[in-house]
Amino acid sequence: MTRIDLVNCIQKMFRTCQGCKAIFPIMKNETPFIEGSSVNRYGVSSPECIVTFCKILEKEQEWAGYPEIHRLFIDAYAVQHPPCIEYQKKLGINQRLIDASIQSIFVHLIALYLAFEKNMPLRNISKRIAYILDIGVKLESIELKPPNHLGDMTIVDIRKTANFKEYETMVWRWAKSAWDAWQEYHTIIEQITRSQEVTKQ
Repeated sequence: MTRIDLVNCIQKMFRTCQGCKAIFPIMKNETPFIEGSSVNRYGVSSPECIVTFCKILEKEQEWAGYPEIHRLFIDAYAVQHPPCIEYQKKLGINQRLIDASIQSIFVHLIALYLAFEKNMPLRNISKRIAYILDIGVKLESIELKPPNHLGDMTIVDIRKTANFKEYETMVWRWAKSAWDAWQEYHTIIEQITRSQEVTKQ
């Protein structure tokens, strides 16, 4: 077997997630995890990544029900699966969902900003985000160019956790890594959040 043959063989066994770039063994029965999946309605997660996401959520629920760290788990996963408009259009994703995928990234970046820069209790973040959306901020209209590198950790690292304490620690680290990767947008996120604080007053 030549080196090229070996590479081709490996490529048939593994798939890279379009979003987070994590590499997974290819699933044989992937359709149920693509069609109608709310996790993949934007088309930027591989079937294997979606399955990993769902399995970790099941484990989280077994360990702690609906813990506060769930907030950061969702935020970290979301910002590591940013929109790729050209790819989404190839998949036939409609414009409404593409716009929603852009808005979603900013929502989750705001959540990470509130957690890491404002030290807001995780249980309070959803309420602040709801306020920003309620007053009609058009987050989808902001130009979005995701970073090439989305962080030093992915959901694969979280999959390895053996208990809730380890899981909680690792999710904090993962979320911080994901937030740091979007450094170029930190000022924009701060401006959005501060402008809403002024409006709220």
